[in-house]
Amino acid sequence: MSSGTGREGLLNWVEIDLSRIERNVAELVRFAAGTPLLVVVKADAYGHGMLPVAHRVLTAGARFLGVGNVDEGRTLRRDGILAPILVLQPPLPDQVLLAVSENLRVTVTNRREALAVSEAACRVGRKAFVHLKVDTGMGRFGATVQEAEALLKYLLSLPGVHVEGVFSHLSCVDEPGHPLTPLQIQRFRQLMAACSRVCPHPLMFHLANSGAFFLHSDIRLDLCRIGLAAYGIYPVKPEPAHSLPAGWPQVEPAMSLHARVVAVREMADGWPIGYGA
Repeated sequence: MSSGTGREGLLNWVEIDLSRIERNVAELVRFAAGTPLLVVVKADAYGHGMLPVAHRVLTAGARFLGVGNVDEGRTLRRDGILAPILVLQPPLPDQVLLAVSENLRVTVTNRREALAVSEAACRVGRKAFVHLKVDTGMGRFGATVQEAEALLKYLLSLPGVHVEGVFSHLSCVDEPGHPLTPLQIQRFRQLMAACSRVCPHPLMFHLANSGAFFLHSDIRLDLCRIGLAAYGIYPVKPEPAHSLPAGWPQVEPAMSLHARVVAVREMADGWPIGYGA
Protein backbone atom coordinates (compact mmCIF):
# COMPACT_ATOMS: atom_id res chain seq x y z
CA MET A 1 0.00 0.00 0.00
CA SER A 2 1.22 3.49 -0.78
CA SER A 3 -0.03 6.84 0.38
CA GLY A 4 1.19 8.49 -2.81
CA THR A 5 4.87 8.95 -1.89
CA GLY A 6 7.89 6.68 -1.72
CA ARG A 7 7.05 4.79 -4.92
CA GLU A 8 10.56 4.96 -6.32
CA GLY A 9 11.61 1.60 -7.68
CA LEU A 10 8.10 0.10 -7.57
CA LEU A 11 6.67 -1.46 -10.71
CA ASN A 12 3.13 -1.63 -9.33
CA TRP A 13 1.35 -0.40 -6.22
CA VAL A 14 -1.99 0.26 -4.55
CA GLU A 15 -3.09 3.65 -3.28
CA ILE A 16 -5.81 4.05 -0.62
CA ASP A 17 -7.58 7.37 -0.22
CA LEU A 18 -8.74 7.29 3.41
CA SER A 19 -10.39 10.69 3.11
CA ARG A 20 -12.62 9.25 0.39
CA ILE A 21 -13.75 6.44 2.72
CA GLU A 22 -14.54 9.04 5.36
CA ARG A 23 -16.57 11.07 2.84
CA ASN A 24 -18.40 7.94 1.66
CA VAL A 25 -19.45 7.01 5.18
CA ALA A 26 -20.51 10.58 5.98
CA GLU A 27 -22.73 10.47 2.87
CA LEU A 28 -24.18 7.12 3.90
CA VAL A 29 -24.86 8.38 7.43
CA ARG A 30 -26.77 11.29 5.90
CA PHE A 31 -28.71 8.94 3.61
CA ALA A 32 -29.57 6.65 6.54
CA ALA A 33 -31.63 9.46 8.06
CA GLY A 34 -31.02 8.49 11.67
CA THR A 35 -30.59 4.72 11.40
CA PRO A 36 -27.21 3.80 12.95
CA LEU A 37 -24.58 2.30 10.66
CA LEU A 38 -22.29 -0.64 11.28
CA VAL A 39 -19.32 -0.52 8.89
CA VAL A 40 -17.74 -3.88 8.12
CA VAL A 41 -13.95 -3.81 8.40
CA LYS A 42 -13.29 -7.56 8.16
CA ALA A 43 -10.47 -8.95 5.99
CA ASP A 44 -8.28 -5.91 6.63
CA ALA A 45 -11.19 -3.65 5.66
CA TYR A 46 -11.51 -5.39 2.29
CA GLY A 47 -7.81 -4.77 1.72
CA HIS A 48 -7.97 -1.07 2.58
CA GLY A 49 -6.27 -1.30 5.99
CA MET A 50 -8.43 -2.18 8.99
CA LEU A 51 -6.98 0.13 11.63
CA PRO A 52 -6.86 3.42 9.70
CA VAL A 53 -10.23 2.68 8.08
CA ALA A 54 -11.86 1.92 11.44
CA HIS A 55 -10.81 5.26 12.89
CA ARG A 56 -11.96 7.15 9.79
CA VAL A 57 -15.41 5.58 9.58
CA LEU A 58 -16.08 6.23 13.26
CA THR A 59 -15.05 9.85 12.76
CA ALA A 60 -17.49 10.01 9.85
CA GLY A 61 -20.40 8.91 12.05
CA ALA A 62 -20.50 5.10 12.00
CA ARG A 63 -21.70 3.74 15.34
CA PHE A 64 -20.66 0.07 15.14
CA LEU A 65 -17.85 -1.89 13.51
CA GLY A 66 -18.22 -5.40 12.11
CA VAL A 67 -15.40 -7.95 11.99
CA GLY A 68 -15.13 -11.51 10.77
CA ASN A 69 -13.40 -13.06 13.76
CA VAL A 70 -12.31 -12.42 17.33
CA ASP A 71 -8.67 -11.71 16.43
CA GLU A 72 -9.75 -8.78 14.28
CA GLY A 73 -11.84 -7.43 17.14
CA ARG A 74 -8.93 -7.74 19.55
CA THR A 75 -6.66 -5.87 17.12
CA LEU A 76 -9.13 -2.99 17.05
CA ARG A 77 -9.34 -2.90 20.84
CA ARG A 78 -5.55 -2.88 21.11
CA ASP A 79 -5.52 0.18 18.87
CA GLY A 80 -7.71 2.07 21.30
CA ILE A 81 -11.09 1.66 19.61
CA LEU A 82 -13.90 1.66 22.17
CA ALA A 83 -16.91 1.60 19.82
CA PRO A 84 -19.19 -1.45 19.75
CA ILE A 85 -17.68 -4.24 17.64
CA LEU A 86 -19.82 -7.12 16.39
CA VAL A 87 -18.10 -10.39 15.44
CA LEU A 88 -20.31 -11.39 12.54
CA GLN A 89 -19.84 -15.14 12.90
CA PRO A 90 -19.84 -17.26 16.05
CA PRO A 91 -16.42 -17.37 17.74
CA LEU A 92 -14.49 -20.61 17.84
CA PRO A 93 -14.83 -22.41 21.21
CA ASP A 94 -11.31 -21.44 22.29
CA GLN A 95 -11.96 -17.76 21.49
CA VAL A 96 -15.20 -17.19 23.39
CA LEU A 97 -13.42 -16.11 26.57
CA LEU A 98 -11.26 -13.67 24.63
CA ALA A 99 -14.30 -12.24 22.85
CA VAL A 100 -16.10 -11.55 26.12
CA SER A 101 -12.94 -10.21 27.79
CA GLU A 102 -12.47 -7.73 24.95
CA ASN A 103 -16.11 -6.59 25.23
CA LEU A 104 -16.92 -7.74 21.69
CA ARG A 105 -20.51 -8.30 20.62
CA VAL A 106 -20.81 -12.05 20.06
CA THR A 107 -22.92 -13.80 17.42
CA VAL A 108 -24.76 -16.87 18.69
CA THR A 109 -26.58 -19.49 16.58
CA ASN A 110 -27.21 -22.44 18.93
CA ARG A 111 -27.42 -23.49 22.59
CA ARG A 112 -23.84 -24.73 22.80
CA GLU A 113 -22.52 -21.32 21.73
CA ALA A 114 -24.96 -19.57 24.07
CA LEU A 115 -23.83 -21.59 27.08
CA ALA A 116 -20.16 -21.01 26.27
CA VAL A 117 -20.74 -17.26 26.20
CA SER A 118 -22.60 -17.36 29.51
CA GLU A 119 -19.81 -19.35 31.16
CA ALA A 120 -17.18 -16.92 29.83
CA ALA A 121 -19.16 -13.92 31.05
CA CYS A 122 -19.48 -15.38 34.55
CA ARG A 123 -15.78 -16.24 34.59
CA VAL A 124 -14.59 -12.72 33.72
CA GLY A 125 -17.34 -10.93 35.61
CA ARG A 126 -18.53 -8.97 32.61
CA LYS A 127 -21.90 -8.88 30.88
CA ALA A 128 -21.68 -10.44 27.40
CA PHE A 129 -23.61 -8.65 24.66
CA VAL A 130 -25.07 -11.18 22.24
CA HIS A 131 -26.66 -10.96 18.80
CA LEU A 132 -28.76 -13.94 17.76
CA LYS A 133 -28.27 -14.77 14.09
CA VAL A 134 -31.09 -16.50 12.21
CA ASP A 135 -30.85 -18.10 8.78
CA THR A 136 -33.77 -16.80 6.70
CA GLY A 137 -32.37 -18.07 3.40
CA MET A 138 -28.61 -17.53 3.23
CA GLY A 139 -27.65 -21.09 4.15
CA ARG A 140 -24.56 -20.06 6.07
CA PHE A 141 -24.44 -19.38 9.81
CA GLY A 142 -27.67 -19.05 11.76
CA ALA A 143 -30.36 -20.74 13.79
CA THR A 144 -33.37 -21.89 11.81
CA VAL A 145 -36.43 -19.69 11.85
CA GLN A 146 -38.32 -22.48 13.61
CA GLU A 147 -35.87 -22.76 16.53
CA ALA A 148 -35.07 -19.05 16.94
CA GLU A 149 -37.80 -18.22 19.47
CA ALA A 150 -36.83 -21.11 21.76
CA LEU A 151 -33.16 -20.18 21.46
CA LEU A 152 -33.95 -16.59 22.40
CA LYS A 153 -35.81 -17.80 25.51
CA TYR A 154 -32.78 -19.92 26.42
CA LEU A 155 -30.43 -16.96 25.98
CA LEU A 156 -32.64 -14.81 28.19
CA SER A 157 -32.43 -17.42 30.95
CA LEU A 158 -28.62 -17.53 31.03
CA PRO A 159 -26.59 -15.57 33.61
CA GLY A 160 -24.16 -12.98 32.35
CA VAL A 161 -25.83 -12.66 28.94
CA HIS A 162 -27.58 -9.60 27.53
CA VAL A 163 -29.33 -10.21 24.23
CA GLU A 164 -28.79 -6.97 22.35
CA GLY A 165 -29.87 -7.88 18.84
CA VAL A 166 -31.34 -10.34 16.36
CA PHE A 167 -30.20 -10.38 12.75
CA SER A 168 -30.13 -12.22 9.46
CA HIS A 169 -28.44 -11.80 6.10
CA LEU A 170 -29.95 -11.36 2.64
CA SER A 171 -28.43 -13.57 -0.05
CA CYS A 172 -29.75 -12.09 -3.32
CA VAL A 173 -30.62 -8.47 -2.56
CA ASP A 174 -28.04 -7.27 -5.11
CA GLU A 175 -30.24 -8.86 -7.81
CA PRO A 176 -33.32 -6.61 -8.04
CA GLY A 177 -36.49 -8.63 -8.42
CA HIS A 178 -35.05 -11.88 -7.07
CA PRO A 179 -37.96 -13.80 -5.46
CA LEU A 180 -35.92 -14.90 -2.42
CA THR A 181 -35.48 -11.35 -1.10
CA PRO A 182 -39.15 -10.62 -0.27
CA LEU A 183 -39.44 -14.13 1.19
CA GLN A 184 -36.47 -13.52 3.50
CA ILE A 185 -37.88 -10.13 4.50
CA GLN A 186 -41.26 -11.71 5.30
CA ARG A 187 -39.60 -14.41 7.41
CA PHE A 188 -37.59 -11.84 9.30
CA ARG A 189 -40.59 -9.64 10.01
CA GLN A 190 -42.43 -12.64 11.44
CA LEU A 191 -39.35 -13.41 13.51
CA MET A 192 -39.26 -9.83 14.81
CA ALA A 193 -42.83 -10.12 16.03
CA ALA A 194 -42.17 -13.45 17.78
CA CYS A 195 -38.96 -12.22 19.43
CA SER A 196 -40.57 -8.99 20.58
CA ARG A 197 -43.27 -11.00 22.35
CA VAL A 198 -40.67 -13.10 24.15
CA CYS A 199 -38.06 -10.50 25.10
CA PRO A 200 -38.81 -8.12 27.99
CA HIS A 201 -36.53 -5.38 26.62
CA PRO A 202 -36.24 -3.75 23.18
CA LEU A 203 -34.06 -5.64 20.71
CA MET A 204 -31.88 -4.28 17.94
CA PHE A 205 -33.11 -5.90 14.72
CA HIS A 206 -30.88 -5.70 11.66
CA LEU A 207 -31.20 -7.22 8.21
CA ALA A 208 -30.00 -4.62 5.69
CA ASN A 209 -26.60 -4.91 4.06
CA SER A 210 -25.36 -2.39 1.48
CA GLY A 211 -27.74 -3.65 -1.22
CA ALA A 212 -30.80 -3.46 1.00
CA PHE A 213 -29.65 -0.09 2.32
CA PHE A 214 -30.07 1.36 -1.17
CA LEU A 215 -32.98 -0.70 -2.50
CA HIS A 216 -35.17 -1.41 0.55
CA SER A 217 -35.34 1.59 2.84
CA ASP A 218 -38.27 -0.05 4.66
CA ILE A 219 -35.98 -2.70 6.19
CA ARG A 220 -33.24 -0.46 7.56
CA LEU A 221 -34.78 -1.20 10.97
CA ASP A 222 -32.46 -0.52 13.95
CA LEU A 223 -29.04 -0.90 12.30
CA CYS A 224 -27.62 -1.11 8.77
CA ARG A 225 -24.53 -3.20 8.03
CA ILE A 226 -22.49 -1.40 5.39
CA GLY A 227 -19.66 -3.16 3.56
CA LEU A 228 -18.88 -2.43 -0.09
CA ALA A 229 -20.61 0.95 -0.14
CA ALA A 230 -18.23 2.36 2.48
CA TYR A 231 -15.34 1.64 0.13
CA GLY A 232 -17.04 3.27 -2.84
CA ILE A 233 -18.57 0.26 -4.59
CA TYR A 234 -22.29 0.26 -5.33
CA PRO A 235 -23.68 -3.19 -4.51
CA VAL A 236 -26.16 -2.82 -7.35
CA LYS A 237 -25.51 -1.26 -10.73
CA PRO A 238 -27.64 1.85 -11.31
CA GLU A 239 -29.72 1.80 -14.49
CA PRO A 240 -28.96 3.37 -16.85
CA ALA A 241 -25.24 2.88 -16.27
CA HIS A 242 -23.47 5.80 -14.55
CA SER A 243 -26.81 7.41 -13.65
CA LEU A 244 -27.70 7.34 -9.96
CA PRO A 245 -31.35 7.25 -8.88
CA ALA A 246 -32.55 10.50 -7.38
CA GLY A 247 -31.39 10.94 -3.82
CA TRP A 248 -28.78 8.19 -3.80
CA PRO A 249 -25.56 9.25 -2.07
CA GLN A 250 -22.44 9.66 -4.16
CA VAL A 251 -19.73 7.22 -3.10
CA GLU A 252 -16.36 6.88 -4.80
CA PRO A 253 -13.85 4.01 -4.83
CA ALA A 254 -11.06 4.56 -2.33
CA MET A 255 -8.63 2.05 -3.83
CA SER A 256 -6.70 2.56 -7.06
CA LEU A 257 -4.19 0.26 -8.73
CA HIS A 258 -1.12 1.62 -10.51
CA ALA A 259 1.63 0.10 -12.65
CA ARG A 260 4.55 1.43 -14.67
CA VAL A 261 4.87 0.66 -18.35
CA VAL A 262 8.05 -1.43 -18.65
CA ALA A 263 8.07 -2.21 -22.38
CA VAL A 264 6.33 -1.24 -25.62
CA ARG A 265 6.86 -3.39 -28.71
CA GLU A 266 5.41 -3.43 -32.20
CA MET A 267 4.69 -6.93 -33.47
CA ALA A 268 4.13 -8.15 -36.99
CA ASP A 269 0.65 -9.40 -37.85
CA GLY A 270 0.29 -13.06 -36.93
CA TRP A 271 3.40 -13.23 -34.74
CA PRO A 272 2.71 -15.35 -31.62
CA ILE A 273 2.71 -13.62 -28.22
CA GLY A 274 3.32 -15.37 -24.90
CA TYR A 275 2.45 -18.83 -23.62
CA GLY A 276 -0.05 -20.60 -25.80
CA ALA A 277 0.80 -18.19 -28.67
